[in-house]
Amino acid sequence: MRAQAQTTVIAVLIVGLIIGAAVGYLMAPGKVTTTTVTSTVGEGATATVTTTVTTTVQAGAQLPDVIPIGALLPLQGDLASYGENSKEAILQAEEDVNAFLQAIGAPFRINVRDYIEDTETKPDVAVQKFNALVARGVKVIIGPQTSAEVRKLRELAGQNKVLLISQSSTATDLAIPGDYVFRLCTADNIQGPVIAKAMAELGIKAVVPLVRADTWGIGLERDTLNAYRQLVPDGEVATPIEYDPEKANFAQVVEQVKAAVEDFLNKGYTADQIGVLFIAFAEAAEVFTLAANYDVLAQVRWFGSDGTALLSEITDDPVAAEFAAKVRFLNTIFTVSGADKYEKVRERILNKLGREPDSYAYAAYDGVWLATLAVLMTGQYDADVIKSVLPVVAENFFGATGLIIFNEAGDRAFADYDMWEVQYKDGKYQWVLVGKYNYLTDSFTWFTEQY
Repeated sequence: MRAQAQTTVIAVLIVGLIIGAAVGYLMAPGKVTTTTVTSTVGEGATATVTTTVTTTVQAGAQLPDVIPIGALLPLQGDLASYGENSKEAILQAEEDVNAFLQAIGAPFRINVRDYIEDTETKPDVAVQKFNALVARGVKVIIGPQTSAEVRKLRELAGQNKVLLISQSSTATDLAIPGDYVFRLCTADNIQGPVIAKAMAELGIKAVVPLVRADTWGIGLERDTLNAYRQLVPDGEVATPIEYDPEKANFAQVVEQVKAAVEDFLNKGYTADQIGVLFIAFAEAAEVFTLAANYDVLAQVRWFGSDGTALLSEITDDPVAAEFAAKVRFLNTIFTVSGADKYEKVRERILNKLGREPDSYAYAAYDGVWLATLAVLMTGQYDADVIKSVLPVVAENFFGATGLIIFNEAGDRAFADYDMWEVQYKDGKYQWVLVGKYNYLTDSFTWFTEQY
């Protein structure tokens, strides 16, 4: 209770600072203000992160009565459940933000619900929906969800002066300073080593990589296996099994995994020394239903990532869920704070959708707040101006995902990670939090004696 009270006080003080700054900007006559802020984050597992942000904003500009904030979400396709979670979180944010704006007497409100577009988890569709939002005057967009979509839109965002605030893109190669993309999660050069460390700690000596063959999947595979080889120099990695999710014959893919596992067993590795590194989206459910036909694939450990953590597509499929539980399918996703905003989002999604939200839903909620507070602080709905102050706003805002520090590339600089697996509990298969990875100490805390 003491820690919670301290967190609440800090959050109130931070919001107070932003309100004070915002009132100053909105009330001041038109002028140019330049501010330089340098923040140094304490030493993490690998490095000290220092960010320097210089902002120049024109204060006192006229704002419309209603500011549109767009959202590009996968409401269909491979990550539909993630998209549905983010949609509910964004709608909650709209309600909370507008109540806040009314309480402080702000001259505008935001509208997100009328600017939510379904990308179907397809980059080409994301381009179409992006163009539609731009034509309607949108300058800030929450999303898109996947790195493939962000990659497709990155140059368009710069050309159109539209800011993308992605809640979940993690591909390492998209950590590009100066572009019009901010990412509210850590990149895979942080997540990959966490997965590798979990495999190493759990005694995995032989790895079968099964990877979605897009730039996100292959990039996370690379980040994970590079770290694994350093942690387990005497370990062995099979030739990666990479598949196109749109064209793959998953029966053949599973046969390849079976052959690779059997090859390791024939070499003398025991089943508990073999791990399948499965980097996927919702197609994981289909793979698991097919893998369930082979006893040998249920004898080894399977490791996932933020692409599969908390996916209802897995737990809603009885065969896939049972297999995931048998293989102790362990998944990483960055940790959120547990603050009051977190509880609002969690309650809404549990009530509306009946499932535990993924971390990226909370990040989507924070994205709406950050965009609004940047407008409030500067008095302008302009992507360049918002882009210039967003790091400062983030450092002075405690959201549903906690404190956000951006690095030079506009990505979340560091995060702890939750470790989730599917278990049969209370009469059903569900996702259960089994451990946490602490970034600063580079260590795991496990919540069950099975680890």
